Amino acid sequence: MAVTHRDFRFGLTRHRQWEDIASVGIAAVVLVAPMFVPSADVAVNFSAGLAACLIAALGLLEMVSLRRWEEVLELGCGVWLIVAPFALGYGGEIAAVHMVAGAGVCALALLELWQDWDRDLDQ
Repeated sequence: MAVTHRDFRFGLTRHRQWEDIASVGIAAVVLVAPMFVPSADVAVNFSAGLAACLIAALGLLEMVSLRRWEEVLELGCGVWLIVAPFALGYGGEIAAVHMVAGAGVCALALLELWQDWDRDLDQ
């Protein structure tokens, strides 16, 4: 059973640093995936690499200065990783890696947005 009391130390109601570290970790997986799951298309690798770099930068930035717009941009990058196989027309194992990573980034970004909903953050 999830604890929702605001003062509980390990509850999911407050933004935690592990969430940002997990985002950076997922971005690292996307960056190294072409080494293990080859993709012949340069556009696919560039698109995923750019999204991964943005996710990592936003995750690191959230550790320093927490702002709501960072989670929104991170959510957008996660959605792009999910949509990219369809938009760029590629499939296979690399598409599965991108879609799973995108789903993870989206889940973390939504969790962070939910946690920060009541906080007074600059837009």
